[in-house]
Amino acid sequence: MNVGGINIDICRPVLKYKESETVKFYAFAQTKTDSTQKNENSTSKPANDILSLSDEYKKTVENNQELTEEEQKAVEDLKSRDQEVRRHEQAHKSAGGSLVRGGTSYSYQKGPDGNRYAIGGEVHIDATEVKGDPEATIKKMQQVRRAALAPSEPSTQDMKVAAEAANAEIKARLELAKGETEGVDAYA
Repeated sequence: MNVGGINIDICRPVLKYKESETVKFYAFAQTKTDSTQKNENSTSKPANDILSLSDEYKKTVENNQELTEEEQKAVEDLKSRDQEVRRHEQAHKSAGGSLVRGGTSYSYQKGPDGNRYAIGGEVHIDATEVKGDPEATIKKMQQVRRAALAPSEPSTQDMKVAAEAANAEIKARLELAKGETEGVDAYA
């Protein structure tokens, strides 16, 4: 098959994974023999798919070439922000461990190239006290604080969550000390 002056036998999508989002890039591949195309287990695409993939590939390339320098700079800035946001939220998620509730949620902005880029995000972490168990609350709040401060550059909200966890930990330590003091007074 001839697409844009290039002879192509098979066109397979090549998927590149970027954190939790799948970004599609397309590459052209040429078969070695005609028997490969006839193999039932072959992953080759029918001719209709070849045309649609190559057309989509061409549009992507054309769109990127049509961007002005200012728009290209904006896309690069958005890509950088997207990576920064995803690293930041992944740090929270990793440090939060079993306290993480649900997945990471992102807020997106559409770039001049038509793609969506993460510009903000959040990880939900269970930061409730463990009723009637100050020792468990202390351990839990220490993990919450570690999760909040895990990114290399914690946000204002991260610092607020860490402070709240520290206060809950202090409260639990006081409760634990009070309980130990009452136990000592009972024997006096």
